[in-house]
Amino acid sequence: MKIGSEYKGTYRAANQRFGFVEVNEDSNEFEIYIETKSSEFYILDNDIVLVKITKLPSHGKNGEGKVVKILERSLEKIVGIVQKTKDTCFVVPDSKKIFFDVHIDKKFSRNAVDSHKVLVKIINFPKNRHLSPEGIIVEDFGHKNDPNAQIKSILSNFGIPYTFTKEEIDLAEKLNEEKPNGTNLGGRKDLRKLTTFTVDSESAKDLDDAISLEKLENGNKKLYVHIADVAHYIKEGSILDDEALKRGNSVYLLDRVVPMLPFSLSNGACSLNQLEDRFTLTCEIEYDSQGRTVNHNIYESVINVDKRMSYNGVQAVFDDNFDEYEDYKIYKDILIDMRTLSRVLKENRINIGSIDFNLRETKVIVDENLNPIDIQEVKRLESNDLIEEFMLAANRTVAEDFYNRQIPFLYRTHESPDDDKMKDILLFMQNLCYNTNSNYRNLKSKNVQNLLNIIKGTDHEQMISRLILRSMKQARYTTAPLGHFGLAFKFYTHFTSPIRRYNDLIVHRIIKEVLHGVYDNNRFVHYENILDQIAVDISQSERKAISAERDLVALKECEYLRPYIGEVFDGYIVSIANYGFYVALENSIEGLVSFKNCNNFMYFDEKNFTAVNNESGYEYKIGERVKVRLIAINETFREIDFVLDEEL
Repeated sequence: MKIGSEYKGTYRAANQRFGFVEVNEDSNEFEIYIETKSSEFYILDNDIVLVKITKLPSHGKNGEGKVVKILERSLEKIVGIVQKTKDTCFVVPDSKKIFFDVHIDKKFSRNAVDSHKVLVKIINFPKNRHLSPEGIIVEDFGHKNDPNAQIKSILSNFGIPYTFTKEEIDLAEKLNEEKPNGTNLGGRKDLRKLTTFTVDSESAKDLDDAISLEKLENGNKKLYVHIADVAHYIKEGSILDDEALKRGNSVYLLDRVVPMLPFSLSNGACSLNQLEDRFTLTCEIEYDSQGRTVNHNIYESVINVDKRMSYNGVQAVFDDNFDEYEDYKIYKDILIDMRTLSRVLKENRINIGSIDFNLRETKVIVDENLNPIDIQEVKRLESNDLIEEFMLAANRTVAEDFYNRQIPFLYRTHESPDDDKMKDILLFMQNLCYNTNSNYRNLKSKNVQNLLNIIKGTDHEQMISRLILRSMKQARYTTAPLGHFGLAFKFYTHFTSPIRRYNDLIVHRIIKEVLHGVYDNNRFVHYENILDQIAVDISQSERKAISAERDLVALKECEYLRPYIGEVFDGYIVSIANYGFYVALENSIEGLVSFKNCNNFMYFDEKNFTAVNNESGYEYKIGERVKVRLIAINETFREIDFVLDEEL
C-alpha cells in the first residue's frame, strides 16, 4: 500500500460521517477508513467502489482513503415513508444506513399519501452530494401502521418476492391435481399400510415430513423418515423451479408465511396431509439397541398418514395425560418406542460433541391484525426433540451416503468460530471466576459444550450462552463436506424440508436421478457447473429471510413496549460498546443505554470490557443486573432507548 494507490472494495457505512471500504485482494484482507465529507458524491452501504489511499496505516489504525468512483451500486430501490406537504414530496428511507431523503417529483408520486410506506426507484444521484437524489414511487404499500404494508415493506426492503404470477399459480394448480392413484405407483415402494404420522405445530399447513417406526425380530428398530417428494412436481428449468430458486426458501413472519411454492402445492399435493396418499422419498434407517446404524436405504415411496399430530399432543402422551388427546391413545406404544430411540440418538450426538444450547426462547404473540399482545416463553418439549433427532438422523445419513458416491452434492456447513471471539469469551468467563481450562485456538465443539456445562444452572447461563451463540459463524450451503461444527457431524445436508428450502429440492432431484439410473457423466458435469453458485445464492436468500423475520419481530417488540414509556424494568447487561451498553429485559427484549443519555458521564473501558461511571468510578459489567427506565421508541429504526433508573 502506498499513497495514491487504488483498490476495489465494498463500502460499509458506519454512520453519516464515516465508513470503511473492505478490500480483499490476493487473499489479503484489510479495511480503509473513509470520511464521507471527502467524497463529492453519494456512497451507499454495500456499494462496490474504487478508493484511493490518502494516508497510510499507523499505530494500529486503518489506512485512510477517498472514494473516487462508484463501480457498482448496491441498490436501485429503497423502502421508506412519504413525507408530503402542499408543494413537496420526499421519501424518508427506513434503513439507518441510508443518510438522505429521496425527492419525488409530483408526476412520479403516484398520488402518494403522507405517512404511507412506499417502494422508490432512484433515477438520479446528483453530482452535488448536498442535493437530494430523485426517485419514482413504484409501489404504494399503504399506511405505515397497516400490517400488510409493514410486511410488504419489510420483504421489499430485503428483496424478497411475495407474489406469484398468474402463470405460476395456474401451473401449480394443475400440478396439484396429480396425486397417487390406485395401485399403479410407478415403481415406488408402497408404505401405505405402515403406521405413519406427522408431528408439527397446530398452525402448520405445509407438512414436509412424516415418521414411522418398526420393532424388528432381532431387537433392532427401523426408523422411517418420509419426506414430501416435491421434485416429482417441480421440474428443473420450469417457471416454478426458477421462482423457487429465486426465493431460496419460505419466509415465516410471526403468524404468516411467504411460501417458496404456491399454496396450492405447498399446502396441497406436496403436504403430507392426514388420510391422503402422497408421493414421498423415504430414508429408512435400522438401529441397534445402542443407537448405532446397522444399515439404511433411501427410496421413492407412497405413504398415507394415519394421524396428524401436534407437539403438544405427543407431549401429552409422554406425560400420560390424555384429557385433550384421547384419540392419541392408540399410538401410545409406538410413540414411547420413538421417544426411547430419540433419547439414545440425542445422547450419542451429545457424546460426540454436539452443542446443546439451553437458551430461553420467547415469542411475540400477535392478534389477527398483527398487533402485539404478549411476549411468551417458548417451552422446549421432548416431542420437539423427538422430531429434531429423527430429522438430524435422516439429514446425516443422506449426506454420508451421497458423499460416498463421490458425485456433486450440496452440504450444510457450519465452520468453527473465530479464535479471537472465543478468546474474548474465555477471558470474560475467567473474569467471572469460571475455570474454563480451554485454549481458545482450534476449539472443538466438545470444548464449547464443556463451557456450557460449566455455566449450566448459574445466573450467567443465559447471558454467556447467547454470547457463545453470537460468536458462532453462520451456517451455509457448500458443495464440499466441510463439516458441521455445532452438530459435530462430518457429513450433513438438508433433506427434510423441500417444500420450504430449495437446497432440499435440489438434493431430492439428485437422489431421484441416481435412483432412476439417469445420473450419467452429463448430469455429473451439469451439477458440477451449477451447484457452487446455487449454494451461494440460497445461502444469501436464507440470510435475507432470517433478517426479514428478525426485523418484523423487532418492530413488534417496539410496538409492544410503546405504551410502557416511562416505566422501570429489571434487566441485565448483554453487551458493551464505545457508545453505550445493551440491556435485555426479562421478556428478552433488548434496548440501548446510550452514554449520551446518562446524566453522569460514562465511558467504555476497552481493556476491562466495562462501562465506567466517571464520577463514582463504578464499573458496569456484562451479566450485571440493572434497573432501567424506558425513555424512547423508534419503530422505523427498531430502536429502544433506556436509561439507568439511578441516573434519573
